[in-house]
Amino acid sequence: MKLHDNFINKQRSTSPTLKLLLLGICLVFVAPVIKAESVLRNISTRGQVGTGQNVLIGGFIISGQDVKTVMIRALGPKLATSGISGVLADPTVEIFSGSMAIAFNDDWRDTQEADIQNTGIAPTDSLESSIIITLVPGAYTAIVRGLNNTTGIGIVEVFDISNSGSFLKFQNQLSQANDECLDGNQVIAGAPLGGASFMDSCANVRGQRWQFIPTGSGFFKLQTQLSQTNNECLEGGSFENFATHMASCANVTGQVWRFTPVGDGFFQLQTQQSQGINKCLEANQVAAAFMADCDNNVMGQRWQFLPATTP
Repeated sequence: MKLHDNFINKQRSTSPTLKLLLLGICLVFVAPVIKAESVLRNISTRGQVGTGQNVLIGGFIISGQDVKTVMIRALGPKLATSGISGVLADPTVEIFSGSMAIAFNDDWRDTQEADIQNTGIAPTDSLESSIIITLVPGAYTAIVRGLNNTTGIGIVEVFDISNSGSFLKFQNQLSQANDECLDGNQVIAGAPLGGASFMDSCANVRGQRWQFIPTGSGFFKLQTQLSQTNNECLEGGSFENFATHMASCANVTGQVWRFTPVGDGFFQLQTQQSQGINKCLEANQVAAAFMADCDNNVMGQRWQFLPATTP
């Protein structure tokens, strides 16, 4: 496959946190070495998209310890406006973690339309595809195909849209219908549910704005913007139906969390303590969150991370 062009943008930073490797059939494109004072912010490559194994593949690695919010775009019709013929008329994009598909999109306006528009880099054609997803450090793959096995020239792009020190909201698949988010208040007299984390209507409040604090080996502590003042973290034990709650941050296994992708952009959450007996964070509508037997078919255990706006 002929390499048409590659684009690399970078901005100044203290350390590189996003590395990308873009691949196509008969093509291996490796991003050049970025100096320590720079961080790769976006990269794209253009090539022929065929059928079967002859697809356009973009592999990218999130390095370091911080989670990253990325936006992946699959473009085709846009190229026709530049006079390019034989473009991919209706591109789709699918994200993989290893062999597991974790997100898919065909036509970016069908899902996440408002979030994608808010980035300022939304695709210009409704048939093009895009995904915004928050990911933990690791290796991922974006695969571009044509809908119904159509072929043509397409582009795959990955953008790092994370903001330093940004907050995220937690929502599980069950709570999406009623737009409820995980809330964690300070452990003070009169706190809802005695300081337990719970589901509540999504709002622009500090108790729903969560930050991931890396502790090493792929684990994170979880703090809300509200709980940072008293240095409190989300704690989840290993007991069935044990309510997760905010507690003074300490070096305990019940306060360090790991996120495992389970498909469709969702993750299961486990503490280091609960991994040995396979317990996951679960929450039902307007109720305290708790630890329960891990089951990928339970919607209350399938969590998504959403950008949180400034209160």
